[in-house]
Amino acid sequence: MKFLRLLLLGSILLASYEYSAIAGMSTAGSISASMQQDQQKSSDIEALRTAAEQGETKAQFALAVAYQWGRAISQSDSEAVKWFQKAAEQGDFGAQYNLGQMYYEGMGVTQDYSEALKWFLMAADRGDVYSQILVGQMLYVGKGTTRDYVKALMWLEIAGNTKLNYEREIAERSRNDVIKKMNSQQVSEAQRMAKDWNSIRAQTSVQHVVDGGVVKAPVPIYQPLPQYTDEARNKGIQGDVLIECVIRTDGLPDTFRVLRGLGYGLEKAAIRTIATEWHFNPGTFNGNPVDVQANIAVSFRLYPK
Repeated sequence: MKFLRLLLLGSILLASYEYSAIAGMSTAGSISASMQQDQQKSSDIEALRTAAEQGETKAQFALAVAYQWGRAISQSDSEAVKWFQKAAEQGDFGAQYNLGQMYYEGMGVTQDYSEALKWFLMAADRGDVYSQILVGQMLYVGKGTTRDYVKALMWLEIAGNTKLNYEREIAERSRNDVIKKMNSQQVSEAQRMAKDWNSIRAQTSVQHVVDGGVVKAPVPIYQPLPQYTDEARNKGIQGDVLIECVIRTDGLPDTFRVLRGLGYGLEKAAIRTIATEWHFNPGTFNGNPVDVQANIAVSFRLYPK
């Protein structure tokens, strides 16, 4: 399987931390200038590491990319995995995708298709089209899991809705391959599942709690997944819980209401995790922090072990 990209928004994230030394040093210039650049690179990396160790997701992702490619630091796949994992566990789908790639290729870790699929699934659930295609392809051939044409088609149908032409073409070609192996009832079930997935995401919206003007939406900076309840896990319950809440000016969620549930205690698990662990950069109105009402889709998936 060929990966559609090597990293997600790496240069943008690195730039956001003023990681100016990424491109490397010019061969031109004096020895003293080169030494100054080396010192600046070291300073940039240390600043990045400090932010990463303090739990800043973008810094963790950027540090992982630096290790992965040996940019201003000694190349180390194992360190890249370490920092991708920290960012992935905080809900960064770019890190989830890249961590899946590391497990798929066996870079810095023992090759593990099941673990790769787990992280691709997390990124796919957060809307990453590349991961959605990879999940569909892996489910189609049974790589890292039991072959499942219905779920494979579901993810490829979802990926096929992308506005990215190249990715949509890949999804459609893979989709056509899967359909050849399925009966009409299986195809209908996969399409229903894809429609449900898209429907729940369409309901995920943000709006100002006070009418008037344009509001910049809150940005999640820490969003770990909730724990499954034993009853839901034992019964194999999967799906999405849709929660309405208010993101306050301090970035903390408040005032919860269940818009769509799954039962078996999963709604309470979702609210408990959002209320006690999730953090946001608050929404703004004319540059000032404001309370923002948001609908949050929380996914519950039984990933391969």
